[in-house]
Amino acid sequence: MGKQQLKKYFSQLSKEDLEDQIIELYTTSKEVKKYYDFLLNPDIRKIIDEWKAKISKEYFPVYGKRVKARRSIGQKAIRELSFLGVPPDIIADIRLYAIEIAILFTIEQNRTNVAFFKSFETQFKNALDYMHKNGILSDFKSRCRQIVTRVNEAQWSNRRNFELLYARYQLKHKQ
Repeated sequence: MGKQQLKKYFSQLSKEDLEDQIIELYTTSKEVKKYYDFLLNPDIRKIIDEWKAKISKEYFPVYGKRVKARRSIGQKAIRELSFLGVPPDIIADIRLYAIEIAILFTIEQNRTNVAFFKSFETQFKNALDYMHKNGILSDFKSRCRQIVTRVNEAQWSNRRNFELLYARYQLKHKQ
């Protein structure tokens, strides 16, 4: 079904029927509920704090729970924030935060998983690309540089790739 069919269907409903359908969606769909809750009460700070806490708990769980270290939690945060229409600088902040936590995790836990490093290299590239496309790369220059420095300190096997990515986006930004 396309938008035109949906518009036609909605135009045939009474205001009360349309409200009933939206309320039904609100009560049965977690995504719709989250969308309308955010739309009516856009507490951006709260949602940022919630996602940062979830990302942190993946690598540094509380009360002796098992470390999961799933990169997918950061990706889930990005999808949800995009769905809610959060500004690009907030999404960029979460993208970089997920990388920063992963670096801290590998330093503190002395982890040397090459596949893990590679996945965050891809995430760093995606974050740089996102910031470049949205014209906010300069706003995050110091954090990106700090990520490259921390990856070097942590001696990730692909640390040179982080440097090259950052240098490439610095050149793109100057153009």
